[in-house]
Amino acid sequence: MTASRQVLCVLLGAMGVAPSGCALHFNMTDPVPDPGDGIRVPKESKFASLVKDPGETVSLAGPMPTLVVATNPAPPPPGTILPPTNEMMSTSPPAVPTEGGGSAGDGIWPKPRPVQANEPFLVAARAAWDGRPDRVADALRPLDKPTQDALRPLLLAGAALAMGQSASTPQDFSFSAAQLHAALAVVERRAELRIENARFVAEVRGFRRFDPLPDGFVFQPGQSLRIYAEITPLVADRLHGGGTGISLSYVMRVKDERGKAFMLIDKKGQETPVLVVTEETDASRGPMAEKHFVWEFTGPRVPGLYSAEIEIRDLHTGRVAKKRLVFRVGGT
Repeated sequence: MTASRQVLCVLLGAMGVAPSGCALHFNMTDPVPDPGDGIRVPKESKFASLVKDPGETVSLAGPMPTLVVATNPAPPPPGTILPPTNEMMSTSPPAVPTEGGGSAGDGIWPKPRPVQANEPFLVAARAAWDGRPDRVADALRPLDKPTQDALRPLLLAGAALAMGQSASTPQDFSFSAAQLHAALAVVERRAELRIENARFVAEVRGFRRFDPLPDGFVFQPGQSLRIYAEITPLVADRLHGGGTGISLSYVMRVKDERGKAFMLIDKKGQETPVLVVTEETDASRGPMAEKHFVWEFTGPRVPGLYSAEIEIRDLHTGRVAKKRLVFRVGGT
């Protein structure tokens, strides 16, 4: 087909009046005539071919762009060091908690709030820095009494240490230490009472001086048992008989594995399911932030699994600490 006939067919086709038998062909040669046997043999298509191997490219027929088939790269051989990713190259600083001085939910630091110039703590801290202990007490007066008693010696000792007024002689340091101990004692009055280092022992010679029995030790029926434990923190207060010191109440129960109470023998030689002992220690024996106690009793005669339940109460503050020790009594 000549060029003029091609242009004519295009115009007629656009007008919708192309003559019958007129086919439009672009960038193609004239079709191969029918062989005349009534059977049309299709030409081999070169439009596209299947990909045989990963990364192979295929070409479309004509002036079409090259089609690239993307495949996952093969894993690198062992020992290959890969280049850093975008996440590894990031230099952004880690997130910082926006509330409180510690991590969220740690329960240690309070949430920040607007600071007022007349905050009792700030006014008292300034008065301590100026060396005016009388103004420290006045500034703290809006706070509750235990908080006043804790902050007053703490601020005075801190200001003196910061200004170097308590750093000249050991005696000066002793005075600051006494102030810090006074502040700590007020805080410990409201701290949790704890039973520590509780265990069965063979002998006790004093505070943290004992011979422990091995774990899983099996007692003989009717054998004498000793329990050693320590209680802390303790604070001194006024005693009923005068003076100051600590006042504690000790309670112990022993039960079998079914929860039935084992009868203990009190100091009067009478059977009781609960042993109760009270103790007062005068502060004249020295400062006492912690102390030990020893329970000694005759164990069960029936083999089996038992538990000793200990309860200690600070009679000054009402704080209570509890501990449970499991032990076994074997056969004869």
